Amino acid sequence: MKSTSRKRMAVITTALILSLFLTSIAFADNGFKDLKAWFGDIKIFSNNQQVQLEVKPFIIDGTTYVPLRALSNIFNKNINWDGTNLRIDITDKPDPNIAYLSQQIMQKQTKINELETKVAQLEAELATTKKGSKYTLGELEDYLNKEYGKYEKVAFDIELYGDKDDIEVEIYVDLDDYYSKWNALSDTKIEKFIQYIIDDVKKEFKNADITGYIEDSSNDKKLVKFYLSTKGKLVTELKNSKYVTDLSDLEDYLNRNYDEYGGVYFKITLYGDEDDIEVYVTATNRNYLDDLYTYEIEDYLEDLYSEISYEFPDAYIDGYIEDNYTKYYFKFDSRGNITLR
Repeated sequence: MKSTSRKRMAVITTALILSLFLTSIAFADNGFKDLKAWFGDIKIFSNNQQVQLEVKPFIIDGTTYVPLRALSNIFNKNINWDGTNLRIDITDKPDPNIAYLSQQIMQKQTKINELETKVAQLEAELATTKKGSKYTLGELEDYLNKEYGKYEKVAFDIELYGDKDDIEVEIYVDLDDYYSKWNALSDTKIEKFIQYIIDDVKKEFKNADITGYIEDSSNDKKLVKFYLSTKGKLVTELKNSKYVTDLSDLEDYLNRNYDEYGGVYFKITLYGDEDDIEVYVTATNRNYLDDLYTYEIEDYLEDLYSEISYEFPDAYIDGYIEDNYTKYYFKFDSRGNITLR
């Protein structure tokens, strides 16, 4: 291989000296020398592909001379001629394959970094378990969601954070979807639900300090807070567990969940007290009540009645539903039957 390279460089160097000549005159020792050159139809092929030359090769004394710039293109080199110092510099051209390979290496390194991060996370998770534990913290979270993700027809999302010594249990419920069913749960059932989860956590992490809460994921409101006392007894704070405490809470809930029906948008306002509630429903997009059939308006109002009477079962409920041009009065009897006029 070295012998071949030397031969190539010898040819390149010799060709350089004579590349400027198409006649029999050449430079030598900073002077001129008469030479006799033979020109013919000399062709150059690189990998069986003919190379097109602007200056034809020639032969002097049995040696073939080829323009250096032509050879530089064949061997992927840069040529620079310094006429002041009579110097020629030959340098490598950037290899596009190197840039491509560098990009591939960077992508592979990024993947390696991601895998290393994942391995570190798994190792950290394994470190949270005691020798002989059945689950890692992540596996226990999956188990709890499988066992208690649905409780008394209410869907929960359970998340665990911390390590083997301190664990926080975060439980989320979307009251936009499970408002009535959540409020139907007694404090005792809520405490049992939490206790089931705590018991399973303690089976795997006996010495862990456990705290947590239940939160309404629709508005980030804490519904229940809980922790284990120093004696290992569950302590719960249930004073905020119920979603609705007054008409204002109920009004907010209704406006989030019943602000649209059949393409008509509404604003709902409640007045009164737990014994007598007036409901004002206003179409916000002008006279769009005309887009609803009478039975559709009744169905919508009956849905409102169902939610209101759930919170205030003894209340007398009536009110108005209106747009800019139409106004209906409605009321409900003790059985929930509506009168609309």
